[in-house]
Amino acid sequence: MKQLVRIFGLVLGLAYLAAAAPLAQAQQNPKLYVFSSGSLGGFPKAALQIGGQGNIDWAPVSFYVITHPKGNIIFDTGNNDKTITDPDGWWGPLAKGFGLKMTKDDAIPAQLAKIGLKTDDIKYVIVGHLHLDHGGNISQFPNATLVVQNDELKAAWWPDEGYSLYYIPGDFAATKSMKIVRLEAISTCSATAASACFVLPDIRPAASSR
Repeated sequence: MKQLVRIFGLVLGLAYLAAAAPLAQAQQNPKLYVFSSGSLGGFPKAALQIGGQGNIDWAPVSFYVITHPKGNIIFDTGNNDKTITDPDGWWGPLAKGFGLKMTKDDAIPAQLAKIGLKTDDIKYVIVGHLHLDHGGNISQFPNATLVVQNDELKAAWWPDEGYSLYYIPGDFAATKSMKIVRLEAISTCSATAASACFVLPDIRPAASSR
């Protein structure tokens, strides 16, 4: 009887291991998650699009997380979490002008917790640009490596006249001490339409810095 119990226990153990192996493998596969950092709404399309007509009634402010066995990535960081309790103090008149809406559930830590992550679990922070609705929470990832276009970093810290409105220095203050991979950009223009120009990141990053 004892021998049967041992055999039965061994079979159950092997069955558990067999079932757990695919699960462990699945957990290591890269996954993409889409999150919202609040929303904007009730402002003219012309604020975002030259010649835009009418109003934008509602627009989610998105950021994205890629979990990867070699390091987790967050793309963009949304609106600064400080706007949850002090929108006017952080964004000034833009908070009402863009119809900013955020709740405590929109905070970066609360969103990451939905997939079992903390801010310290992010290895790379990649930002398309550093406007207030894209780079708002960079400072929550002081130990991560920031990947950003070098020109954009300069534009944020030393904006040209008339272009400072959407950059909030407090959003990206931590970049002074973060490890940064600065991407150099190249400009590509259509041969048939001079107005169709794009700025693409060069495959060769500039020297990393802190």
